[in-house]
Amino acid sequence: MWTLSEQFPPIPMILVGILTFLALDWSLQGLAGGEQELVLTWRVIPGGLSVTLLAFILRVYDELKDADNDRRLAAAGDTRYMDRPIVTGAITEGDLQTARWLTSGALLLCALSLGLKALLVFCAVYLVFWLSFKWYFWPKIQQSLFLALLTHNPLTLVVELYVVAMFWVLAPVPGPAWALGLLLLGLWLPLTAWETSRKIRLPEMETDYETYSKIFGWKGAAIVPAVLVLISLGCLVGFALAAKVPGSGGPVLYGFLGLGALVAVGGSLRLLLKPSPAATKLRPFMEAYSFATQAGLCVAWGVARGVSLQTGALPWDPTLWSL
Repeated sequence: MWTLSEQFPPIPMILVGILTFLALDWSLQGLAGGEQELVLTWRVIPGGLSVTLLAFILRVYDELKDADNDRRLAAAGDTRYMDRPIVTGAITEGDLQTARWLTSGALLLCALSLGLKALLVFCAVYLVFWLSFKWYFWPKIQQSLFLALLTHNPLTLVVELYVVAMFWVLAPVPGPAWALGLLLLGLWLPLTAWETSRKIRLPEMETDYETYSKIFGWKGAAIVPAVLVLISLGCLVGFALAAKVPGSGGPVLYGFLGLGALVAVGGSLRLLLKPSPAATKLRPFMEAYSFATQAGLCVAWGVARGVSLQTGALPWDPTLWSL
């Protein structure tokens, strides 16, 4: 079976899923206004697991779609692909298909526990994900890294909308709509920055593998993630101002965002000023900013409003199964 610890370490990814869920859920509670404490219920478990499992099934889809290409690149001498599990035989397409269907079943169970509205939205989300597995029935996407980015990266935004739907099961989604849009965009762009940061090489490092440095040039490719981070920073600051994060919550959030952005932009600047193979590895810098956005929102709202543990509506509650 697939070596999860190498490709998708379960404990860290589950924690990231829960953090992502809480960042959105508590931000929506905060945007709704009022002075009551934030509510934390059992729903964080299926909610966080859903986020994690959706990310995992995308990983499985990518492995299945890229299997032949990975073997081709490894055979051509690309050192980044010689040790991949699908190349070495540590996993097979059969293992991946098993993981795919087990994950789909677990996602369905999570959706069933969250109510009718969440289940309906989940079906729509799963359909979109399945279409991405088929390259949206447009073979040209498979041959273009840029088209793959344009068509597949918005799937992260789809996951965010699914979390919003989980909130909508219990209460109206708060406005204004533009503030919610800033929140979603601000949390989506760091993952876009992460994606573009993974495939940057200096000219002497390039192989047959398509990279963003081939598309934008290595200097342009170094700048793209930094620009995305700065746009995200502006969006989240705008959201915080619209939501009027009370008390010391605002400064806490701005501190997290500012420090995370400084790290991410610093990584890009290091590559521009002192280019080296080590400096092309921008992924950890973008991960640091992504973590800062999610943790910052959770901590800031927790500090500003406090947190109340409640049971909440259980899966068999009739209110969860009405439109």
